[in-house]
Amino acid sequence: MPVSRREILKFASTAAVAGSTGLALGPVTAAFAQSSAEKKIQRAAAIQFEPKLGDVSANLARADALVRDALSKGARWIVLPEFFPSGTAMHPSMFDSHRPLDSRPAQMLKELAVLGRAYVCGSFMAKSGNDVFNTLVLACPDGAMFTHDKDFPTTVFESTFYAGGEDDVYVDRLAKDGLDTAAGKVLGRDGNSLDGAFVHAGTSIGTALCWEIVRNRTAKRLLGKADILLASSGWWTVDPELMWPGLRSEQARTMRTEHQTLIQAAPQRMAKMLGIPVVHANFTGLNPGYATVAFDRQANSRYLGSSQIVDAQGHTVARLGTEQGVLIADVSVQHHQPSEKISEDFWFPEVSDGMRRRWAVTGAEGRDYYLKETRARLAR
Repeated sequence: MPVSRREILKFASTAAVAGSTGLALGPVTAAFAQSSAEKKIQRAAAIQFEPKLGDVSANLARADALVRDALSKGARWIVLPEFFPSGTAMHPSMFDSHRPLDSRPAQMLKELAVLGRAYVCGSFMAKSGNDVFNTLVLACPDGAMFTHDKDFPTTVFESTFYAGGEDDVYVDRLAKDGLDTAAGKVLGRDGNSLDGAFVHAGTSIGTALCWEIVRNRTAKRLLGKADILLASSGWWTVDPELMWPGLRSEQARTMRTEHQTLIQAAPQRMAKMLGIPVVHANFTGLNPGYATVAFDRQANSRYLGSSQIVDAQGHTVARLGTEQGVLIADVSVQHHQPSEKISEDFWFPEVSDGMRRRWAVTGAEGRDYYLKETRARLAR
């Protein structure tokens, strides 16, 4: 039976009251999900908050509260930021921020998904065997879980701490950019979905992590395989108001403008190329750390915020600036005719030459450190 906009809003109001009074959410949200699915109009939420760097317990508590808030508003699809239990920075605390794949971060997502009869996802640094990967966990309403490891780390600020899910392809790409890196390759994790595409209860779901959404190869691997894209980021950049070692203020302004342009455009472009809605969540707030792997020059930056929910035509239907909160919007969860052709280029056009070069040069530096130093730490 079709559901009117008034009924959807009435449900959100009722669910909010239930959440505030401690009533169980399961039966209410299950009814909403079942009826809204008939029209494919479903409620999505992107969670945006300021993490406490390396404080896993505090970040899990914050994420739990925000997801419950989204559930009380009737959200069926909920996306947390990348690295939601830890934040991300060039900081020694990152060496201790990984957790086993089946540990509390994943279990929390599963518990919330079952509670709210919703799909809940986010990524964390997950230790699998002798390596750490940046693993996105998608928890489903019936307790099922799917996982996708980010293909390539983004610059030295990530490649220092974890391995890419497609390390062999990453090495080949660095070589094309003229970079050599340490010998030896990291084997992919058993159970990792390379394309990040899943089917559950008749719905095709795509997932992606941060800079995966600025590469055309991601669109190619998801084309025709998803009715909605859930994208999770821990996207930051330098702040012209904060000193960064070796950067002049005009350079910092240029870099910030480049990243702001890219984070705004990427979800819209992915929606157009895939013909599906995109839910993109990011952190906000201060991002303290260091400038290099030597951890000897303090450098503070900021997360970009800018979480978005975009419809299948690439129109932003809801967006946050730098505030914390739960972004909510209703989207049509189904595949439409794509309105933009996928380019053969590796990067989206909004990725500047400077950004491409920094990605390659510093990424290779971090990968060397991971293979020589981080792995030794993991073996202790």
